[in-house]
Amino acid sequence: MSPSPPVVSRAERIGRRLVLAVFGAAVAGFTLHNTVRIIDQVFFVPAPEAKTSCRDGVLQLVTGIRQARRAAAAEEQGERASMATYRSTLEPIWAVRASLDRACYGDPEGLRALTDVDRLRYAEEHAVRSDAVDLARLRRRVHTLEKEFGGAPPP
Repeated sequence: MSPSPPVVSRAERIGRRLVLAVFGAAVAGFTLHNTVRIIDQVFFVPAPEAKTSCRDGVLQLVTGIRQARRAAAAEEQGERASMATYRSTLEPIWAVRASLDRACYGDPEGLRALTDVDRLRYAEEHAVRSDAVDLARLRRRVHTLEKEFGGAPPP
């Protein structure tokens, strides 16, 4: 014969349930709190405010795109390096992009210009990507030729 299960009093059952409920509430509360914090940090990042007018901000973005394009064009390590250079050069200037929507709110021409600048940014990024593949290969070949012909090493 098997031994009979131990007899558990009503108070012990209530105590166990209460401990499980408190533990479950603590774990659920901790999980919920951390989930809310992660979602807040990922999806609701405050954009830095633009300290310029709409039109000046648009001009700064255009200047930033040109600087990023030149920096990426000087990169010799291939597509990934060119893209990384383009994005890292553009990032500090582009950080105020979201706040320019608010700055350009009452200026329809400024909003159109901002849309055009957005399109230019992605078109330039595409151009950097496609140019980098061919250009890096060509640069490496020319550097090899320079060495073979006894030319000065590239800067």
